[in-house]
Amino acid sequence: MGGGDYRSDAASEAFISLVDQDATCGKLITAQDQQVSHPDSYDLRQFNVNGTEVSVSLKDKGALNQTYVFFRSVNLN
Repeated sequence: MGGGDYRSDAASEAFISLVDQDATCGKLITAQDQQVSHPDSYDLRQFNVNGTEVSVSLKDKGALNQTYVFFRSVNLN
């Protein structure tokens, strides 16, 4: 989806908005908030939406001083 300032409110809000939209339409498969090499972090939500696996992740990359929101969909049919 895109990147923003490190741990920015905008990136967190985009992640939450996408997760909320997917939760409305689909069933939660996975919720993982994983600690990776400090000060990085990784938060993943996966949903099944009408036969499509939808993943939304929030990744803080300390070395790059950036936070990224990723959206991925895979048709399971």
